[in-house]
Amino acid sequence: MTQLEMAIAFGIDRSYISEVERGRKAISLPTLEVIALGMDVSLSALLKDI
Repeated sequence: MTQLEMAIAFGIDRSYISEVERGRKAISLPTLEVIALGMDVSLSALLKDI
């Protein structure tokens, strides 16, 4: 999924996604939950191998 697709699908700013990917910003638990719900996976499954 591209940053733009994620931004549109999850209502998250594309530049924020980019900053998270580069390690310049931390991602919050509520934002991770939005991503998990949007990808139709549980939050625990999303975080499983971290």
